[in-house]
Amino acid sequence: MSRCSDPDLRTAAHWALVLRDPTADHEHIKSALSWLERSAENEAAFARVNKFLDACDNIAAHREIGASPERPNAFRVNPRLLAIAASFLLVALTGQLIWQGQRTTPRAMHFSSAAGEFKTIALPDHSTLLLTGQSEITVEFMSRERRLNLVRGEAFFDVAADRSRPFIVHSGTGTVTAVGTEFNVHRDGGGAVVTVIHGRVVVDSTGPATRWRASLGPSMQVDYAGSGSMSTIRRVDLDTILARRSGTLTFSGQPLAQVVSGINRYSREPVILVDPDIGSIPVTGSVNASRIYEWLTAFDKGLGISVTRDEKGLLLRKQRPSR
Repeated sequence: MSRCSDPDLRTAAHWALVLRDPTADHEHIKSALSWLERSAENEAAFARVNKFLDACDNIAAHREIGASPERPNAFRVNPRLLAIAASFLLVALTGQLIWQGQRTTPRAMHFSSAAGEFKTIALPDHSTLLLTGQSEITVEFMSRERRLNLVRGEAFFDVAADRSRPFIVHSGTGTVTAVGTEFNVHRDGGGAVVTVIHGRVVVDSTGPATRWRASLGPSMQVDYAGSGSMSTIRRVDLDTILARRSGTLTFSGQPLAQVVSGINRYSREPVILVDPDIGSIPVTGSVNASRIYEWLTAFDKGLGISVTRDEKGLLLRKQRPSR
């Protein structure tokens, strides 16, 4: 393998810092990717620079961006400082401060939301994700892929197109792969429900001895279980899915226990099913997260359920017959 020349490393350091700047404009990003794809030597130099940055705990890399894509103090690279930083990187690289042969792992970004919280996050590639209540996700940006892991809860993704780096969301036993599209993943135990809003995604799931794959377009949905088995593709009402982004939940015959589990991610007050016997009662209707208590009190007459509020939260019991 030929050794990268100093100019190669200087240019690689410059473009590495550009690609790690969340405020870099489209033309700079395009130029960086064009340079990277020009030759194997450029790719090798870029890999050395990235290994150094990872080993230095992502010095000069992006920093976590808060809950608003318009955050006024977002990290911005000054062109003069960029050149200085590239020079320092060159000195460090030619001084062999990279540990040859070591494998390094990029630092993952971690985001989570509390019950009743909606958190919008702007990612370094200009993609965005929205976490609904009680959700958690990790994000890693590699040279050849964008890797995310939905640990729990639900997320809406609006993905910036980049055919050289697929956007891959892991959730339980499956993955969702996109290049530039808009979709939703709702994790359910070891499985998940995947819904495409715009564009296309490929969903893969793995079982003990079988693999499943589905290609989804707009308004299409599929789910897979913790065992890996996948449902057939179905069409869904996107208005119902999109309404969840503003905290409106719709149920159609789901058992009360499942409804309570769902609304607890959106409710700032815990909803507690005191009597397990009522958990199988089917529930149909829509509720906004801001009016959960009022919605539940309507169960008094319709479903024979009483709702009381105390320091623990909202307690659901079977309504006792009056004497």
